[in-house]
Amino acid sequence: MSAESRFFEPYFETMPRDELRELQNRKLRRQVARGYSFAPAVRELFNKLGLTPSDIRTTEDLQEKLPVMSKDTVRENRARTGDPFGGFLAVPEEEVYTVQHSTGTTGLPTFIAKTRRDVEGWITREYARHAWAAGARPGDRVLVWGYYWHAWLKDGNDRGFAATGAQVWEFSSMPTPTDIERLHMIASAVRFNAVNHGTLPMFRWMDYVRSRGLDPRREYHSDEWKFIRTEGDMLTEPVRRYSREFWGTLHLDASGGGDCVVATAENREQVETGNTKGLMIWEDFFFTEVVDPKTKEPVADGEKGEYVITPLDYEAMTYFRWDYEDMVVKDSSRDVSGRTHATLKYLGRTVFGAVVRGKHITQRDVEEVLYSFPEVMLKPWQFIRSSKDLFKEEDKLRIRAVYDPNLTKDPEELRARIARALEEKLGVPAEVEWIPEEEVRTLPHKVYKLYLRQS
Repeated sequence: MSAESRFFEPYFETMPRDELRELQNRKLRRQVARGYSFAPAVRELFNKLGLTPSDIRTTEDLQEKLPVMSKDTVRENRARTGDPFGGFLAVPEEEVYTVQHSTGTTGLPTFIAKTRRDVEGWITREYARHAWAAGARPGDRVLVWGYYWHAWLKDGNDRGFAATGAQVWEFSSMPTPTDIERLHMIASAVRFNAVNHGTLPMFRWMDYVRSRGLDPRREYHSDEWKFIRTEGDMLTEPVRRYSREFWGTLHLDASGGGDCVVATAENREQVETGNTKGLMIWEDFFFTEVVDPKTKEPVADGEKGEYVITPLDYEAMTYFRWDYEDMVVKDSSRDVSGRTHATLKYLGRTVFGAVVRGKHITQRDVEEVLYSFPEVMLKPWQFIRSSKDLFKEEDKLRIRAVYDPNLTKDPEELRARIARALEEKLGVPAEVEWIPEEEVRTLPHKVYKLYLRQS
C-alpha cells in the first residue's frame, strides 16, 4: 500500500452501495447455511421458527424473519447446555485459535472465539483500515495502550496498526496509578507519532499530568503526534476541544463491540474538516441496522435506536441480528473522505439513559452539556433512576456528579448553573447532586453511568 493513498483497501472502502448490498447478501447466505449446518443454537432457532436456510436470501429476509437476539440468549443457552459458546460456535473446537471475552458491562461476559483465519483475515483488515484512516503510515511509532479486560480490542489494534507498516509499541496493563506512572516514563523517553488509548485511562493520564503541573508538549512532544485515538467510551465535542488544547493534536474517537469483534472509528478527514458524522463501520464485514430499543423494529437513518449487527465473515461464531445494547444514530451517506460505509454516532449504552417526561435522554445528551463546564471536565457522573426499567418515565432528569475542588469556588452555584444548562438544552426539569469520586462505580474501561434510587 502506497503511503500516499487515502485508503488501505480502496476498492472495498469506496464500493458503491448497490454493490455493497449485493456483497452482503452473498455473504449472508453463506453464513446462514454454515450456521444452520454447524451451530446447534442456529439450527434450533430456525426449526422453532419453521425456517430453512433457503428462506433467508437477503438482508430484508433476515430482518423480516429472524428476531433480534441479545446476550442473554447466549447466557441462557450456556447455562442450559454447558456449552461456553451457547451453541453458536460453527467450527470444530480444535479449530478455535483463541478465546477472549466481552467486557461484562451489563452482565456476565460472553466468550469470543476466533479461528486463525478470522484473526489474520477480516479482523486484521477492519482494524488496519481504521488505523490507515486515522493517519498511521509505515515507520510510525504508535503507542497502543490496552488492558487485558479488553484483550480482543488490544489484539485487533496491534494487528491493525502493524498491517499499515507502523511500529507498534505495546503497553498492556490496567489503568492503576502505578501503571500511569510507567506510561509517563515511557512516553517521556520515546518520541511517538501517535497514541491509541482507552478513554477512561486517557482521562487518568490527563489527570496525572494536570495534578503535577506538567506540560505534555514538553514532556512527550504531544503536539507532534499525528493523532490521539481513544476507545471504550464516547468522545463528546467539549472533551475533544479540551483534549486538543491539552495535548496539541487531533483527537479521534473509536470503539468496538466485543462479541462480534466489531471495530468502529472516525477518520481524520472527518475531524479535520469538521464533518464528523460518527464512527465508520465496514459494511462488507457486517450488516448493520438500528432498531427501536423497546419494540426492536428497524428505524430509519437519522433516528435514535440500538444498533444491531450480523457478522458476515465471522468463521468461528454465527450470530444473526446481535443487539449491542448501545444507542446510536446511523448515517449511510457518503463520507467526506469518499468512503461509502455507514457511520454510527454513539449516544451511549442503552441502560445509561432515562426517559423524562416522554423524552429519551442519552449519555451523549448529558455529556455534551456537562463537560462544557471546566469544573467537571473528565470527572465521573451517573444518571439517577428509580427503576432498572429504562422505559419507566421519570418526572425529572437527575444526575449525580463529581467536581474538581481546585477549580470550583462555589459548588452550590455551579450545581445550579449546570442544572439550568441541562434544562435549557434538553427541555426537561433537571437536578444535580454532588458526590465524592470514590462513590462512583468505575469499571476498568468506563464509568458505570447508572445509579438506582427508589423515589
